[in-house]
Amino acid sequence: MHLPNTQDQAGYTQLLAPTTSTITTGGTSQRCLGRSISRSLLFIQNLSTGPLYVEIGDARARANLNFGVVYSFTILNGGFGYTIPPKVVLWGGWNQNNQKMVASGQYGYPVPPHPAAAHAVLTGGVVTSIVVDDPGLLYGIAPEVELRGDPLDPHGVADPYYATTNSGFLLQPNGGNVEWNGTICPTGPVAIWGAVNGQPFTLRWTP
Repeated sequence: MHLPNTQDQAGYTQLLAPTTSTITTGGTSQRCLGRSISRSLLFIQNLSTGPLYVEIGDARARANLNFGVVYSFTILNGGFGYTIPPKVVLWGGWNQNNQKMVASGQYGYPVPPHPAAAHAVLTGGVVTSIVVDDPGLLYGIAPEVELRGDPLDPHGVADPYYATTNSGFLLQPNGGNVEWNGTICPTGPVAIWGAVNGQPFTLRWTP
């Protein structure tokens, strides 16, 4: 069964990634796929006898509110490999007329008339802090934080083993896998972590 009007309807599938690869440096996260303009298929499978951890997308952070203003940020995943700080984009958060339904800190919800602004700081390719440039006004709930990788920096990616904890999702040994196929498929960069050199995995994708 195929979803109507999806690219997966084609009569053949072109895989634009190596069918197999390996962990090059055990205990160190490595980027294995850059950002794509579009993807209709992404498949990753663990072929090793040990666990692997995978992350997709950019570094992540959380905004902190105090009396309706953004006063600080908490780094949830600093990522690695950045050469240019990612842009800090804040979504939602306006508490217009105390209507909590429009105060949701999510994509697509209104921002306050005076929104906050901030910029990310890198140390050794990792997002280590976010500086508040303007705290904004009238926030009813903390806005969603998007760290958007610079188009001129294709290397930055979220870290599957950030701060020595397994922040990525687990691929179980001997065949554990994850797949997106259809109208919803992530297009962000992909990174993987394994404890031992040479652990094999499969990564396939289709534009």
